[in-house]
Amino acid sequence: MHTEPYERRNICFNANKKEMISIMIFGTGNCSERVESILVNGKYELAGYLDNNPQKHYKIWNGYMVFPPKDITKLQFDYIIIATIHYSAIIEQLINLSVPEDKIISYYTGYESKKISSLPFINNKKWERNVINDYMDARLDNYMKKNKFKINNLIYEMASVCKDESFFFPRFYPIDYTFKKIVEENASVCRFGDGEFSIMSGENRPKFQLINNKLSKRLCEIIKTINSHILICIADNYGSLEAYTDDAADAIRQYMTAEVRKQHRKYIDISKIYHDAYITRPYILRKDKKKTKKIFDCFKSIWNKKDIVIVEGEYTRMGVGNDLFDNVNSIKRVLVPSVNAFDKYDEILEEILKFNKKSIVLISVGPTATVLAYDLACRGYQALDIGHLDLEYEWYLMGTNTKVNIPHKYVNEVCGGEVVSDCNDENYISQIVSNIGS
Repeated sequence: MHTEPYERRNICFNANKKEMISIMIFGTGNCSERVESILVNGKYELAGYLDNNPQKHYKIWNGYMVFPPKDITKLQFDYIIIATIHYSAIIEQLINLSVPEDKIISYYTGYESKKISSLPFINNKKWERNVINDYMDARLDNYMKKNKFKINNLIYEMASVCKDESFFFPRFYPIDYTFKKIVEENASVCRFGDGEFSIMSGENRPKFQLINNKLSKRLCEIIKTINSHILICIADNYGSLEAYTDDAADAIRQYMTAEVRKQHRKYIDISKIYHDAYITRPYILRKDKKKTKKIFDCFKSIWNKKDIVIVEGEYTRMGVGNDLFDNVNSIKRVLVPSVNAFDKYDEILEEILKFNKKSIVLISVGPTATVLAYDLACRGYQALDIGHLDLEYEWYLMGTNTKVNIPHKYVNEVCGGEVVSDCNDENYISQIVSNIGS
């Protein structure tokens, strides 16, 4: 059945008769064509191809037969050139098939060998140039794939810097103005991050809150508020990211896809000026950390000598182990479920309404905090959704530039952060006035 190729091989590629170098190429992909391009016409004859793919065996490729490697003992050749980037495994395979090592040439590395590069049937200069170009193309392709999110976001970052009005960019108040509103006018804070936008769009956020139609509707309602004493905060992710560390900027770029921007556009009013939700993220994300202390001091000034009510998850433990709230008059804590807290919303709200309206309510309980801060503000309380402010303060005090575990606190953004040690702080325990369990 396969005698014709062997006969053809013996007639056409007898090196003694024709004084030609007999070449076999291992691989039938695009690289095989690049291998042929570096061979010098009139100095070689192609004996055929080798390939590990059984579907290609004994079929014609570029006018020549494709053989299985096991047939090597039956074939006559002077050299085998490996036309694949996975050359190491094939070299080992050929040696195991009793092919002398000096007859094996790797297209991707052989040009580096003076012995091989001096062979008369190879255009070494073209060979080296082609391989280098292949590597550059591969690296560029890999870079493009790996950094696609950076490339896709670049146009928005450039448009922001150039103040291109054809692009949609929300406007933000300076942080100093936000603090002025909170301190001098007793304004409340409702924050919208990726979780809140996802819930508004009907997507689950399993770490915090499963889909809840009522929660989604409430968030859609709240983000449209025009109450000047309720500060609507969204994250400043849309344009230039120069203010953030490289890691933080890349995380934002990966999140801010075209689809996400389209999603946000449905809920954001371009005519409105928003406050920056990153006000509670003054440390880890920031490239310039010189203002970090000032921001924490501004927060402390909000509750200086005030009675505060903390609404938090069971293992959040805001202020425990640090001095974030050392300047307050008193602390009362209401513990709520860390996950799916909105399922207990009516009970949580009823409990908070028992407290004096002179108390400042500080809330850290995912998307539920946004709604709770709004409803309390509408009832005459000053309520602040402060998110991860306490964790930011812990990392600031530690001097770390990366998010790390805090053993006695739940850290949802760090691997293993859900494992929390017991807290036997008597002062903390005495502050708990209510525990609304899951």
